Amino acid sequence: MDRDFLIFEIPTMWAADLRRFIQGRYTKMSDEAKQKIRELCGLKYEVKDSAGNLITDAILMALEQHESLKHKWMEVLEVREDDLPEELLSPPSHSSFIIL
Repeated sequence: MDRDFLIFEIPTMWAADLRRFIQGRYTKMSDEAKQKIRELCGLKYEVKDSAGNLITDAILMALEQHESLKHKWMEVLEVREDDLPEELLSPPSHSSFIIL
């Protein structure tokens, strides 16, 4: 079976952040990478809902270990903060990547 491939050259300045992303080490990514993700991903980031509350997608909250996300995981998992993993979001699975 023939396959077509798209090859993307990742600029050197983003190489370390890409490795951290693939490893699920989101909080270790550079501030610049986190900002680009927030700007370009299409997920809600500090958007007001109909009641005027700010809402943010949990994936984006995990980039900074947002306190609200920590408390939500502590409630769901019934654990203390010390028992939470270092990152609040799992690394992307192989199914997250699409073969074209």
